[in-house]
Amino acid sequence: MERRRGHLAETPPKRRRDRVDSVRTAYWFEVVKFRTGLSSARQLEKRFEPGAFATSSLGVSYYKNKWGAYARGLHVPRSSLVDSVDAELSGTYAELNHVLFDILRLGADFASQIPRWIDRLDRSIRDLVYVKSTNLTKRFERRPCSRRVLNALERRPCLDSLAMLVILLYDARQANVTHSHREPPSWREICHKICTMMLVISLEPPIAPVARHLYALVCERIFSPLAHDDAVRLDWQDVDFEEDCLILHIASRQYERGTGVVPTSQAKRLGNLVFLLYGGAGFDVWFALQPMFVPIEKRSSANDPDYVFLDWHRKLRRLARRVLLKGGAIPASAFVSLVSEQQNWRRLVDGPDSSGE
Repeated sequence: MERRRGHLAETPPKRRRDRVDSVRTAYWFEVVKFRTGLSSARQLEKRFEPGAFATSSLGVSYYKNKWGAYARGLHVPRSSLVDSVDAELSGTYAELNHVLFDILRLGADFASQIPRWIDRLDRSIRDLVYVKSTNLTKRFERRPCSRRVLNALERRPCLDSLAMLVILLYDARQANVTHSHREPPSWREICHKICTMMLVISLEPPIAPVARHLYALVCERIFSPLAHDDAVRLDWQDVDFEEDCLILHIASRQYERGTGVVPTSQAKRLGNLVFLLYGGAGFDVWFALQPMFVPIEKRSSANDPDYVFLDWHRKLRRLARRVLLKGGAIPASAFVSLVSEQQNWRRLVDGPDSSGE
């Protein structure tokens, strides 16, 4: 199969022990390219490894093209190169060795590592989950998980926030943290935040080129073992993540044209995306992109209220996605009419309309 430049190799070398290395290397390449403003692997190699370029005895110029392999995630850069790049572009070493990649490497079995990994996150993220301890033997302790913490993380879309949300999901499933007197967020709420975070950060460089592969790892290593209980599971297997990103991109451009205001900073752009995902500009984006939770036991009875609700939800989701992909929008009044027909969703006993959408 032909490999396009800038995309991860579909079949990494056999000696690679973990696909995480492929994703983090390609991500590191994109970070360096974004920070330098250069547009190709050749330009990056010429800047950071000029010795790789030479001329043969016949006068033919050539170079090793190692950076092309980094772009596709074929080889992890040697430590000396990573250090030299970090000396010029501070922070690139930390991006290659981000805590999220350590979490994905271990999957859902990392309880003993959590305190050390939280300490590696940005201070603004640590301050959200740590509070001064009343225990004289330790200075700080974990803050009880709450919706306030989840919302604060969501307002800071980045890999650090995503890593913290994954840790909170693990806590919610394992009951590792003592909660406050209020009802703590459910694992479903945290999964919803993770899905939202993945979509938002995937539209911004330097994550965008590797977003599909990162999402696949999150599904395999995190959602598969953690995003379910005895009754329902997160329906991540049927998600077309690239199409989701395209829909959100189209919706954000429509919103900018409609308001006449183009965000001048990354923070404002990301804020607009979160606003759209929660139905701030209409329910069509919310229905099209919100994660779905489906029963583990397959149901097909038209007299089952859960089946009726799920079938109605899927039809509405398909309708919204089709309209948004064509650059259109569904008026809010139309959604109000559709929702009003399902005021008692889970009590309905009539089957779904067999005529389709």
